[in-house]
Amino acid sequence: MPITVTFDLPNNVGANDRTRILLAFRRFGWETIGGTAYRYPPLNPAPGNPLNAEDWFNHVVPALMYMRALIERRGIQVTNFTIDAFSSTGARAGVGPEIQDAAAIVLSPAIGGVLSDRRLRTWVADCAAAVA
Repeated sequence: MPITVTFDLPNNVGANDRTRILLAFRRFGWETIGGTAYRYPPLNPAPGNPLNAEDWFNHVVPALMYMRALIERRGIQVTNFTIDAFSSTGARAGVGPEIQDAAAIVLSPAIGGVLSDRRLRTWVADCAAAVA
């Protein structure tokens, strides 16, 4: 079942920050459906793409947290935000996606070298370390 996120940012937000948000959603397996609207899982994932099954802990939550962290860090005012989820996910007795170590999360291919695997994995690991 799909999850859709839409939001608006002020015109004065730099292209770098807009691109980083876009690429974070893409790297965590989301599909851009127009402007600042994203869908997970992708409507038509590539054949054999391991990101075609819903995985909230390793794809949905990190993408949303990355967006949130960047917005907080840069002091960006989000003018509109919606999240619609008609979804269910879970793991029981080894069935279903489990929370993975940052090194084990499957990422979509890098786009132009921005938001490299190393940087994203370090960020996820640093989030976990922040609660230690």
